[in-house]
This record gives sequence, structure tokens and C-alpha cells, in this order.
Amino acid sequence: MQTFSKNRTLSFDVMNILACLAVITLHHHTHYHHFETSLSWGFSLLTECCFFWAVPVFLMLSGANLLGYHEKYGLNVFLKRRFLRTVIPWFVWSILLLIWKICTGQFVPESDGLPYYFQLIVTNKVDATYWYFSTLFTCYLMIPMLTYITPHRKVLWYFTGVTFALSSVFPWLKTWFGFNQSMVKGIHEPLLIFVLLGYLLNTTEFTKKQRLCIYAGGLIGVLYRIIHTLILSLQNGATASSIGVYASWHSVLLASAVFVFLKHVKWEQLLPEKLKKALPSIAACSFGIYLFHKIPLYHIRAAFGFAFADMTWKTVFIPVTYLVSLLTVWLIRKIPVIGKYIC
Repeated sequence: MQTFSKNRTLSFDVMNILACLAVITLHHHTHYHHFETSLSWGFSLLTECCFFWAVPVFLMLSGANLLGYHEKYGLNVFLKRRFLRTVIPWFVWSILLLIWKICTGQFVPESDGLPYYFQLIVTNKVDATYWYFSTLFTCYLMIPMLTYITPHRKVLWYFTGVTFALSSVFPWLKTWFGFNQSMVKGIHEPLLIFVLLGYLLNTTEFTKKQRLCIYAGGLIGVLYRIIHTLILSLQNGATASSIGVYASWHSVLLASAVFVFLKHVKWEQLLPEKLKKALPSIAACSFGIYLFHKIPLYHIRAAFGFAFADMTWKTVFIPVTYLVSLLTVWLIRKIPVIGKYIC
């Protein structure tokens, strides 16, 4: 395992930043959801499928960092840290994003009164990307129970396998073969599998042959989704978006392959010293960037008049959106007292 400082893992910071970039890349490629027989749409299809690991890797990092927390501090400290670092920023930005959407005409309220707006926030209907927080907070609530079985790796692998079977494979079997699922129920939060895998893959030393098998599984997952989506989209004349489910087996294989690959890259040797020193500060902004980036994304596209299908928008301006978001979040975090609780 590569470590850069006493309390940080260099490869985790790299994964964090790359996952954040991948999220923004996906949101620059919303053209994928508007099917047309063009090379531009095909490019968005490839991008969507190849970068679909972004959110799963974020969850895997949570598992790698937090499962086993009880060896460092107690439940009260765990819950307090999660509340201050995630719940408060999410709530603040839900309010700010809602106000911004109303002011820019992107959202028209259907009712008045605080209960209506409060319901929008707690059900994560302020923005489509905020669906992630329901999953994240659920996983956080599960971690205190899961962390105490981390010494029992066979049990943890068993739980991971059961989750994969019930939430990733069985739904696919039912779709393809009419498989009857009535005898077993799926896991309540299927994306919990990524939290489990993050811990297990991080704490397992794989041989080169095993790593190659994991990479092959990721490649198979990507190819399956690309081909399957393309065929169904051409048949139906609309994007077959139902295939893009994070808990699907092909998504699990892809995320696992990306996580293991990035974990084993020799970042200590590849990255210059100045960049390595800057990575923790950049990675610390990723949560805020996720919360905030839809605002610069919207205004940058509007300012330059880009269509969703414009290739310049889908390539050159991805780092522009990221850098504007990063700078803004970094500045907000510099605000005394409250900055770190906002982003």
C-alpha cells in the first residue's frame, strides 16, 4: 500500500480526484441520454460506459477508509464526523442549489411553504445528481455494524457475495431469462456492495495473475454494456438507459478493476513531489465539487452557447468545469469557521 503521509494514502487521493473528474465527464456527456445515430452520440455512449465507475469508486473509498474505524475512535466520533463533513454540506448546498434553480428558471415551485421545500431537500429532488446522498447516508449508517465483522474476512466475503448475487446477478437473470426471484429478496441498499468491496480489495494482496483476471472482468463488463446498450438503443430508437444500473454485475466488475488498478500504480514514482504535496488539498475539495459543480457547468455551457452534442463541450471544457469548481470550493473552504462545514 502506498502512503504519502501519516494519515493519508496517496493512491486514495488519486482515486478521489479521478473519480471527481469522471463524475464531471459524465455530466458533460448528457447527450448519451438523447439517442441519435451519430458519431457524437456514439462517443458519449463510450464515455458513459467507460467512466461509469466514478460513483462506485467514491463508495469504495468510503469502505476502504471507514470500515474498521472502531480501531481508531468510537461510534460517537464516527457519527459526528460524518454529520459535520457530509450531512451539513449536503443540506446547505441543497438549499443554495434550490434557490439558484428557482432564480435561473430551471425549477418552478408547485407549492408554497417550508414543508414543500423541506420535502424536496430530504427526498433529494433538488437536483438529479443528489440521488447519491440517500445511498451514501444509508451506507454510513450500516458501517458501524459492518466494521465489527471486518476481522472475520470470510463472513465479509460471504456478505459481499450474497449482495452481488441478489442485487447484481439475479435482476440480470430475471431480465434475460425470466428468472424467478420470489424465493429471495435483494439487499435493501444494493450499492452497499461497493463499500464492502472497497475494504476487501484494499486489504487483499492480489497476485499478478489475479489482478489480470480482475482487469479482464472489468473489460468484459464495459464491452457488455456498450454492445448491449447500442443494440437495444438502435432497436428501440431511444437510449436503453435501464442497463446503466450501478449495482449491475458489469458495473461491479468495472469498478473493481479500476480500484485495483489505481491501487497498484506506483504513484510515488510517477508523480512529482510538488503535486504529491498538493493532492490532499485537492482531494479534500471533491465532496464540495460534487455538491457545487452543476452551477458552473450550467453557466459555462450557457455562456459559450454549446449544444449537448458539441464535441468541444464534451472534451475540452471538462477540465474547465473541474478547475472552476475546484477553485471555488477551495476558496469557500478558506472562509474562517464555516468554510469547512459548507464544502
